[in-house]
Amino acid sequence: MFMRESEGVYEFGSKRVAVKVDKGKINVRVGGGYLSIDEFLDQYTPAELEKLERRDPLKRFSEKVAV
Repeated sequence: MFMRESEGVYEFGSKRVAVKVDKGKINVRVGGGYLSIDEFLDQYTPAELEKLERRDPLKRFSEKVAV
């Protein structure tokens, strides 16, 4: 989920990204260039979801308790 911090700056999971609309298309600044929103989500969503799962104390607890 994208959370707006300021104009053109959003937090996506643990990442802070710059977002701009150019010719009706949403682009996300990554490194020295831009990715389309679709490319960005395909590339970064799995890693951000994994980070969230690692932070979830209930999931870690249930994994340790399950026998």
